[in-house]
Amino acid sequence: YLLILITITDIFLFIYFLHFITRAVKYEVIIGRVHGETLQAIRKVCTRELPDAEEQDLPFEVFATRSGVYETYHPSLLKFCVEQDLRVQFTELPGTFVLRNGLLLRTSRPVSGEALEELLAHVDLARNGSMEGHYAFGFRQLTEMAMKALSPGINDPGTAMLALRCLFELFVYRLSHHPPVHVHDASGELRITRREWPFELLFTSTIRAIWDYGRNDRSIRHELKNLLAQLRSDAPGVDAMRRDVRAAIEQEG
Repeated sequence: YLLILITITDIFLFIYFLHFITRAVKYEVIIGRVHGETLQAIRKVCTRELPDAEEQDLPFEVFATRSGVYETYHPSLLKFCVEQDLRVQFTELPGTFVLRNGLLLRTSRPVSGEALEELLAHVDLARNGSMEGHYAFGFRQLTEMAMKALSPGINDPGTAMLALRCLFELFVYRLSHHPPVHVHDASGELRITRREWPFELLFTSTIRAIWDYGRNDRSIRHELKNLLAQLRSDAPGVDAMRRDVRAAIEQEG
């Protein structure tokens, strides 16, 4: 009976080991794929060495006629602006869920009737975000994977650290590459101004969320300390994160 019990125990341990390895490999593959797709999307969008200058707000507001995730606009919007002799300025960041009757954009002059309907038809409001819509979706996916890995039901800091490393690799690229936010017509007239994720907001919205879940995990604290030390940014949000991680490590005893 003892040999049977030992054999059964060994079988269960082997099955558990296979389950653990399979899950780890699965997460590693998914994280790697999301990282690669996000980097490809950033390279496509962030093509400037320096950020564009900010513009003053345009005077006239346009509100969404339905709810949805704002990601981008159709290329045909530029032609519409030229035909209407109009400037358009988006007020929301890509990936923002805009409610019906919520502020969506501003214009240089009042737009109403059929022209307003046509203007809104050039703006895509999706039910869900996607990598094709904007690279910020990839940052959000990596953040959510790290948070789920650190949840009490899973408790897998190794997967969370892998997601963190991928995020910081993306941060390094984003620091030196900026997205153009101004779109001009063929004659050089400014027609469209977009909002884009500044680096600091991208950093705080992802790393702070992971820190809320992982601040009590020793391996996460030390991984963040190592990654933050290599990130060449003196943005206030990054410095604040460095101080919080350092303070948490000092309290380890």
